[in-house]
Amino acid sequence: MSTEWQDGPSTAMCSALLCPIMPKVPHSTGWICLNQGRQVSGKYPYRTTCENHCNAGFLPRPDTNEFVICGLDNDRLTGKWSGSGLVSRKCTNLPEVLNGQYNQRDCSHPASDRTFGKVCSVSCNHGFIISEKVEWTCQDDGQWTNYDKTVKCKDITPPQILSCPQHLTVPNEENEGYAIVKLLPLDAIDNDGASTIDQTLHLQPAGSARIDEYPCNSKDCGETTFNLPIGTSTVNFTVSDRSGNSDSCIYQVTVQDVEPLKLYNYVDWKEPEFSDNSGLELKIYPTGSPGEYRVGRTWSFKYTATDTAGNTAQCEFSFKLTGIRCPQLHTPANGALVCDKLAFGIYCVPQCQRGLERLLPDHIRYTPNDYFCSTKGKWLPHDEVGDCAIRVPEDSNGGSPFDVLWFDGDCNDEHTKQSIIQTTLDALNNGGPSFTGQGWKDSQDKPLTVDDFEVFCGPKNESIIQIGRSKREVSYVQGLSATAKLFSGVVLN
Repeated sequence: MSTEWQDGPSTAMCSALLCPIMPKVPHSTGWICLNQGRQVSGKYPYRTTCENHCNAGFLPRPDTNEFVICGLDNDRLTGKWSGSGLVSRKCTNLPEVLNGQYNQRDCSHPASDRTFGKVCSVSCNHGFIISEKVEWTCQDDGQWTNYDKTVKCKDITPPQILSCPQHLTVPNEENEGYAIVKLLPLDAIDNDGASTIDQTLHLQPAGSARIDEYPCNSKDCGETTFNLPIGTSTVNFTVSDRSGNSDSCIYQVTVQDVEPLKLYNYVDWKEPEFSDNSGLELKIYPTGSPGEYRVGRTWSFKYTATDTAGNTAQCEFSFKLTGIRCPQLHTPANGALVCDKLAFGIYCVPQCQRGLERLLPDHIRYTPNDYFCSTKGKWLPHDEVGDCAIRVPEDSNGGSPFDVLWFDGDCNDEHTKQSIIQTTLDALNNGGPSFTGQGWKDSQDKPLTVDDFEVFCGPKNESIIQIGRSKREVSYVQGLSATAKLFSGVVLN
């Protein structure tokens, strides 16, 4: 048996078990390490104990340790520290604020160190206002004060209309009492950079007190075509952002009547025949010929025939043009009907007691100011007068002489009747069209006076009166008064 080492002699060596240096911990007292009762640093042998604590106002993160031992991990010898070491808590990043920013960048930046005592607040961009002034403070437990509060920067700046059209003047369509006008949406920008800017068109047609609304959003706004009546219509485009701020562009469109009056009542007759013993051709001199003649007058004509010897013969005749009588027009309750027999038919203007407006059936989309009985026995624009049954503000008069003619007092009182007639006559002479430009004429071409009119009083009925007015769609082709149609190139015979 050999007494020598099989692989020869060897020398065994033992080295000390050392742990790495503990990292520095922000907001802490720093590591204090002891080994066998002596403070050590730089090298940390087996069983070295280290202790560290957070400064006032800071707490350790729950998954870290304030006390560690070198070389022990579940009773096993290692070159590592027991536990994960101390890490102080920090607050989470605050949410971003649209159209605003925090007073310090690290309040919301993910990589920033938001530790105990950090104070954050919000300021808004120009044109925005903060919904509520709030300060958030980072606490020692890693939680913000007021964390449940949400701050928004509210837009207070209206959109900007880049260009507002100027006043427009256009001619009427041929043989029509209106013009076809295209109204284009406006170009606008907003401070919040949003692409959605809603637009609303408010349109007040000429001669009307009502204003109609046509909304659209930026996705489907396009040109809109309207039949605007003769006169001046008001266009109001309003642009609104998603915060409700708005700006308006107001302009007017004037439709000019560029056509002469066309009132046709054509009369034809067979011309008289003459004969002479000479058999030679006769010269015939008429005082008139078949053509256009005004209704309501008596017309006289004479044909004179002359032969070569100067002998003459005459044929005289006359006729009176009359139209078909219209049915009796309804007299509005709580109102009156003022009528006169003009040279071309019956003309009537309804009036209401002050503060009331006429209510027509739903199928009628336009409330005319006046009615004309044509020679065909038909009321124009229609025969629906309605009743004075809507309570409206007394300042709602649209400015036209025919708009919302009102009267005060009892219609059956003679003084009130005279006032009603005078109001109607003033509207006709000051604002209504005329044959001569010097006021309306009767069938004998004499100026109308208060004695030419008759007033029909409607019954009083308070029970039918409503408050306000429901919006109804308006057809502006139909929305012409009888007089506007009569004097805008429309044939009435």
